[in-house]
Amino acid sequence: MRQKPKPRWLTMPPPIISTIRSVRFGTALAGERVLDVCSGSGGSALPAAVRVGADGTVVAADLAGRLIDLARTKAEDLRLTNIAFRVDDMLALGYPYRSFDALATKD
Repeated sequence: MRQKPKPRWLTMPPPIISTIRSVRFGTALAGERVLDVCSGSGGSALPAAVRVGADGTVVAADLAGRLIDLARTKAEDLRLTNIAFRVDDMLALGYPYRSFDALATKD
């Protein structure tokens, strides 16, 4: 029986996340470095930024520039300074190995 090919993300270089741990809505830990891909308007990234606090960081990336702009405005309204926004493809972010502690998820 012919096996299905693995999805591209399973055959990528070593992960940029130090542990294969996802953080669901609002469960990031203080001081963590969190990556949120397909971030949209910040539904996962913004609560993560609140949770990780001043010692942590969040990077929110999405291909939709208008949604990232909205997320950025929300972060400014919340006075969050520990979150960065990128309009970019999640497969082309270019962060070094183990740059993040966790990956934000929406489920």
